[in-house]
Amino acid sequence: MDITTMRAIWLGIFILGIFTAAISSSLIGLLYVILWIVLPKAETAADFLKMQGKPMNFDNLKNESNKLVQFANESTQRVGEIYNENKPYINNAGSGVWNIFKYIVGGFFVLMAVGSIIGVFVLFGLFAMDTDFPGANEIRFYMDDQGLDKVLAAIMVIGSLIPAILFSLLSIKIFSPKTKLRNIGWVIGGLFLLLVGLGTYFGISMAKKDMIYRGSKEDVENVAINTPSDTVYVDIKQVNIPQNFKGYNNDIYSDKRTVYEEDYISVDVTRKPDIKTPYLIIKKEGKGYNFPIQMTVPVEIVNNKVLLPNYIKYPYEHRFRDYSLNYELVVPQKAVVLSLNKDRIHMDGDLDGDGINDEDQDRDEDHNNVRIEKNKITVNGSSIEYNSDDKDSIIVNGKKVPNNQAKKVIDSAVSTIKKSNKDMDIKIKDGKNEISIQTK
Repeated sequence: MDITTMRAIWLGIFILGIFTAAISSSLIGLLYVILWIVLPKAETAADFLKMQGKPMNFDNLKNESNKLVQFANESTQRVGEIYNENKPYINNAGSGVWNIFKYIVGGFFVLMAVGSIIGVFVLFGLFAMDTDFPGANEIRFYMDDQGLDKVLAAIMVIGSLIPAILFSLLSIKIFSPKTKLRNIGWVIGGLFLLLVGLGTYFGISMAKKDMIYRGSKEDVENVAINTPSDTVYVDIKQVNIPQNFKGYNNDIYSDKRTVYEEDYISVDVTRKPDIKTPYLIIKKEGKGYNFPIQMTVPVEIVNNKVLLPNYIKYPYEHRFRDYSLNYELVVPQKAVVLSLNKDRIHMDGDLDGDGINDEDQDRDEDHNNVRIEKNKITVNGSSIEYNSDDKDSIIVNGKKVPNNQAKKVIDSAVSTIKKSNKDMDIKIKDGKNEISIQTK
């Protein structure tokens, strides 16, 4: 093939890669440079016959040799004329520019080779010598069975070793072109096939682990809270983890038989007027519909105090199952719920029994300086509430105000609320039955 045609093909693929996600222009450029450096140059008649796919017989060798001799004579004469005319420039400028370019490219490949070699030793030290390193520990925790942790470590080491060899080879070829490295292609090819094989085995093994957990399984447990008190306290129970359990990250401890995982506690508070004693609903969920839930949640009830564990426990073989846990606290209509650890327990619902979600109410207080309660609203410290004793008046800051005077107070409150939050749509009805506040 004509050399111009070959270069045009490479250039076309490179340009196509700019507009096509399936082709990497950077990879095409790198391959071109590598092939340009490492491919041997055809110099003999036999080399040219191999390139053209012609059999190596006497007639073909003779014809190809005559072409080479003729080409060599013409090239020698042409090069000699150019050399004689531009000898000083070629010796000085040409070789100088080429040497600078060679050293720059060669230095870049040396840096890449050194970096890759360092990466090989670092990965080998982390995963092959059982070092106590967070990333390596997590890989051992999840992949320890069936030797998958060793397979993954081998994949990473070989993945760094291949570019280390390639960049080292390119560096040697640039600085010492005459150096011959035997069987290096076979070594790289063998490593690449090994990498593909290990990657395939690892991918299939991980897919099998995930495929066994089809669908999801739910388990609900009700725990009675037998207390005559109208107040229920919620606090954290500190779970004791055995000393022989190893910490694999900030929230997992295991001895390769049992796993303790930290739980970020969330409780939904629900009020029901038809119950007299509160109770706790423990909602457990895990992947795998046909597998029983084997999560241990050591909830403890002491009088009117509910202690929720900060760690849950499950078998080591269920570490890929993705367990989740939620609580629902069901209380009578007039009961009060208090959290003793607001930083660690997320409570959602009406905790004080005023008919309003406390989280929304706290947000109103923090951002708008407005507190909304049942039949009562407080704006910048001033309160407006429905007067149950006299339906023709309302109570402003603790004093009765007739309806005909209350309109000014209500209009002022609405104006203040709207200025503090433009997204709120406030409607205060000063009728004989109620004061209602509506927000978007």
